Amino acid sequence: MNRTQVAETHFNRATDCYHHGRYVQAIRHYRDGLEIDDTRAEIYADLSKSYEMVGRWDDALDCLEDALKLRPDYSIALRRMERVREEKQVFEALIRECNLHSEPPDDLLIEYKNDDSYPTIRREHFVLTYDATISLKTSWLLCQLIEQTFRDVGAILRCYPQQNVSVVLRDIKFRDTVENRSNMSDTAATLFPRWPAAQYDGYKQLTIYHYEDPDFGLLLAAIRHEWVHLLVRLLTHQHCGPWFIEGLAQVIARPLMTFERLTLREANRNKQLLSVQPLEQPFDNVSPNQRRLAFIQSTAVLEYLIEHLGISRIRRLLRPIVSATPPDIATHHLLNETGKKFVTVWKETLLMNESRLAKRQTAETIIATWKEVIYRGET
Repeated sequence: MNRTQVAETHFNRATDCYHHGRYVQAIRHYRDGLEIDDTRAEIYADLSKSYEMVGRWDDALDCLEDALKLRPDYSIALRRMERVREEKQVFEALIRECNLHSEPPDDLLIEYKNDDSYPTIRREHFVLTYDATISLKTSWLLCQLIEQTFRDVGAILRCYPQQNVSVVLRDIKFRDTVENRSNMSDTAATLFPRWPAAQYDGYKQLTIYHYEDPDFGLLLAAIRHEWVHLLVRLLTHQHCGPWFIEGLAQVIARPLMTFERLTLREANRNKQLLSVQPLEQPFDNVSPNQRRLAFIQSTAVLEYLIEHLGISRIRRLLRPIVSATPPDIATHHLLNETGKKFVTVWKETLLMNESRLAKRQTAETIIATWKEVIYRGET
């Protein structure tokens, strides 16, 4: 096998890893291939996507700059660079809203299990267990994000877990190394999914995934998203429809960004917006492209609901669902119309409501508008 073939093998493996959500291994294969053949702009652009998925904005931007050096008019790289810059700015602005203390307090108690592999920090509302490869500083910052999420999301939904939540912090890169030593194939299923950066198992545990120096704004959004899942399960006993819960979780987690609103506008223009039926099914049952659109569309629908009705009425919508009232009927009680009719009305207003796309907003403005929406109607 010559050098060109070896590089192509790495690139193919990287693409396969990316499509299976194994972004850390995709990064490794892209880098290995680029050490042999660094002349292809599209490979740098593809590598930037893997870095983007783990929140390494600067690395993603560096890759896109390398792509543009090779192909200055590369439209995909130019569009992606604009998107990554917006993500970086918004998540940085989001974490600036938090008053985090980087150094753990002297009286912070850490418990160790017999093999010292999984240190544990017990706090008032949760217990955090983390891989020993993760620094105490990072674990302490995560503790603060979880505590703030407990307060902020609890205040929005007026719900707080009555028992301590089990939180696990996993080091993705360390676990990939262990898997490689075990000669596991790149596409083999493992116990630890590679994305999202946080995952609630639906019952008792929230797992957070850490990669090198994490973007704490991204982790905060992921934790808030999964915390909404946890609270809605407590409120409704899992009788809530996918489009409603995913949209609500994402609205509360972080603001929609400009490139996501543009995705909706383009889908609307091309008559590709999803109908009610796929939005009422688990999102894992649709194709990756439809899944991405389903999340964005559901988020925009819930944003529209909250913006027009206020978060207090959304909380009232959750109450009838507690008694196992079907979500469609509960939505009808709230809106005096079916979910299907509501989504149709929302589609009709989508192109009319483009004020946020008329001018470029700063990250701070996007965050401020988002906060205004989710707290609208509160007293």
